[in-house]
Amino acid sequence: VRAGIFIDDEGTRKTVLKKSPEDKWQSYWPYKVFSEDEVMPLGFGLDPNILYIRAYHEKRLAIFKVNLADKNMTRELVFADPVYDVNGSLVYSPSTKDVIGISYSAKGGFTFFDPELKKLQASIDKAIPNGKNYITGFSKDMQTFLVFSSSDIDSGTYYIGQRNPIKLNAVAYRYKQLDTALMSPTQRYDYKARDGLAIEAYLTVPKNSTGKKLPTIIFPHGGPIARDDDSFDYWTQYLADKGYAVLQMNFRGSSGQGLDFRNAGLKNWGMEMQNDVEDGARKLIAEGIADEKSVCILGASYGGYAALMGVVKTPDFYKCAVSFAGVSNVFELVKDNRDNFSSYNVVDEQIGNDNKHLKEISPVNYADKITVPVLLVHGDDDRQVPVKHSTQMRDALLKAGKNVTYLELPNEDHYLTNNENRIATFKAIDSFLDKHLPVKK
Repeated sequence: VRAGIFIDDEGTRKTVLKKSPEDKWQSYWPYKVFSEDEVMPLGFGLDPNILYIRAYHEKRLAIFKVNLADKNMTRELVFADPVYDVNGSLVYSPSTKDVIGISYSAKGGFTFFDPELKKLQASIDKAIPNGKNYITGFSKDMQTFLVFSSSDIDSGTYYIGQRNPIKLNAVAYRYKQLDTALMSPTQRYDYKARDGLAIEAYLTVPKNSTGKKLPTIIFPHGGPIARDDDSFDYWTQYLADKGYAVLQMNFRGSSGQGLDFRNAGLKNWGMEMQNDVEDGARKLIAEGIADEKSVCILGASYGGYAALMGVVKTPDFYKCAVSFAGVSNVFELVKDNRDNFSSYNVVDEQIGNDNKHLKEISPVNYADKITVPVLLVHGDDDRQVPVKHSTQMRDALLKAGKNVTYLELPNEDHYLTNNENRIATFKAIDSFLDKHLPVKK
């Protein structure tokens, strides 16, 4: 082990390195979380002096390499994207053992540094033109490879590939019974928030529909430091198949779009972040895509919070709300996630530490304002958002005389991992939507 991350009691993070296995540990690149000084070590090259790192370049995360033999530790830019943060991990050659790329591309797939491998990726992309195509492994001689390909309508197909000449044979499927011909395409649907901020969003409308006056599901993602794109999403496809238009948006605070956009979500729960979600729904209505009398909000984790907060802040706008593993008590979320062994708590920076404010942005405290039916689903073994968030919300709604349906999933985590619980969840959503947001046939 020659590299790691150290976090001190004040929340400062730094990379700790041994420039050679015999050296003592030394510290480099200190930074505070959410700052532009962030540096994350990714791995070494074949040359043990070459360390690859992820750091900011023009306020977007990019890949650099550093020669540890250089006393100035000068960073050499390896790869950057002008629009998005570069995520992913290093890709190594099984033959040379050196770094050959990064498991990231803005359009999906890997970015290779070697010209011949760039040609290979381009050939695969040409053969599967609408897919996000990832070479997940090579044979030792690099002539045979495994590709995983998926798209908005393809849940995922594995191909064995051969080079010179290129040949692809499908060998396995994630969900073979999901016919791509029956899936609904997803398209970019960007809009401006009420304060002028550009919001990247994705719209899925039911296949063969008119695309107008549709019952609509607003579907904000979890995280909230995460993002949606046009990848296959089984929630979205299920909802579209029932006849709903589905809107997913990367509200401020989402990841992937640079430092400023992500940091715009700090201490912003229930405020502009929430407005960004609502503004997408309002654009769909204004353009005649959504039926203003048939809009529901649904989400998981932070998305579940946004669903609950949506029917608190605008009680006459949405017709129902579905929260899976959603946060209802922000005050308790922050309290539970504080590190009692450190004077610095990252949740204070991300969400806030003013107890009065945290209670003011907690849906559990506003059950009386909710006027529409609510479905709550939660696993009893959820360690990210404990089940008490949904039981407290259920109890508050019942006490206020509101329409609430509650489903608790046994031995279930935050990610709906258990297949039986996944089916039970979708059956509950199915019944709930059929009753409160029916699709006219």
